[in-house]
Amino acid sequence: MRLAKAACVFAAFMLVSPLAASQAAADGMVHVYNQYFDEWGLSSEGSQFCLIHHNDGIQKMILSIKVQAGALDTAAKAVWLFPVPSDPQRVDLDLVRQVPHLRGETLAKVAGDKLLGDFLMISCTQIYPLLLFSATSFPLGGPGYGTDELGTKPGGGDGVVVYESVNQYGVMSELVWSGSSEEIANYVAEKDLGLPQESSALLDAYLGANYSFVVSWISDVEAFKRSAVSDGFYYSIGTMVSFPTERVFYPMRLTSAYGQTKVPLLVQVLGFVTPDPDSHKEYALNMEHLLAAEWSTAAVTELFGQDIDSRVNDRLVYTEVAVDAPSSAFTQDLWFDSGASAAERAEFVIENDWAVAVVVFLVVSMVSSALAGLWVFYGYRPVLGMLGLLGLLNVLTLVGLWIAADRLEIHRRFTRPPNGVYPSRDPWSFVVAFTVLFMATLVVAYLLLFAAIS
Repeated sequence: MRLAKAACVFAAFMLVSPLAASQAAADGMVHVYNQYFDEWGLSSEGSQFCLIHHNDGIQKMILSIKVQAGALDTAAKAVWLFPVPSDPQRVDLDLVRQVPHLRGETLAKVAGDKLLGDFLMISCTQIYPLLLFSATSFPLGGPGYGTDELGTKPGGGDGVVVYESVNQYGVMSELVWSGSSEEIANYVAEKDLGLPQESSALLDAYLGANYSFVVSWISDVEAFKRSAVSDGFYYSIGTMVSFPTERVFYPMRLTSAYGQTKVPLLVQVLGFVTPDPDSHKEYALNMEHLLAAEWSTAAVTELFGQDIDSRVNDRLVYTEVAVDAPSSAFTQDLWFDSGASAAERAEFVIENDWAVAVVVFLVVSMVSSALAGLWVFYGYRPVLGMLGLLGLLNVLTLVGLWIAADRLEIHRRFTRPPNGVYPSRDPWSFVVAFTVLFMATLVVAYLLLFAAIS
């Protein structure tokens, strides 16, 4: 809902599972306060973006939410709240002025391009492809490319304990603990802010477990506008939290408050993860495993440190999940499991493409030679094992195989005719059959490999 001339206060709620389940999450919704009608209500949210690094049982999560510039132009103050599934003493809090976005290519494409280049080189063993490649260009693979520790209850409502506070970029952010939504509402009310009824109801669905909450509010809009990143249409703010968790978990249920409104969602997780299909039955999502372009990784490395081990050939790998569905479909939280078999296979191919190509070359050569012998010497009981070994001489190019086939007299030594009559000596027919089958089988091998890594 758009509100003109409103003094806006927005609350982005990211709910996560309890500490006992050791999960991690981020999600949000925006609230606007209308000073003329003295009411709170949901406001249209531009988009949601979250960047997650999970390693050794510790999750670092940066959440960015875009809000329309027009809303902030008339704003007096704003509040942003989200829960964290951990004891507050184990949570680190910070504010991020600019949330980096990774850019890259899918691992399947990078691996496929490398294999394509390798296979094109392999095809040159047949000699005649060189005539084509010398007249045209072809790809050879590869990608295109201030925190204060607070004790207990230094501020806030009677039932809210504040553990940590950060004041930066015109934003005050506090790490708090509370046992009920009523206590949170009282805490927020003390700051002359408020939460609409829809928000309290959604919070109640999660309370009863040991949550910490991060509460941030914009009391100096001008300072915020000077510091926050803006493209002229939206302002963005980022909050970074670090806490212990075993699995990556992104709550979606709070966004369901927007009903049929679509709030585009993009989550990037360093490394390979796979969404649990049971957690998104009511909507489709787009998931890709990507290899980050080097120019897009500097800011991420700076935020998360140099110890990021999610790399392939010194380039960051990450999982990207995009959702563009009606918010009412988000009835379940989104769970992620570590690992992704197809992405791991693509990673292996990228790091060992020539080893894979050589193995494929040898196998395809042997299979093509055996099939060529079966084709040319059909009815003469060809010895497929010997013909398969003959195919290994394809390493000497098609000319070398031709010479070997002639010198070895394969029409006599590699056949066992039932009537004792051998076929005529014609190595050229065998070589022509071999090269046709070799090129066809090489294409099939490439398609099968690409399907396996996609």
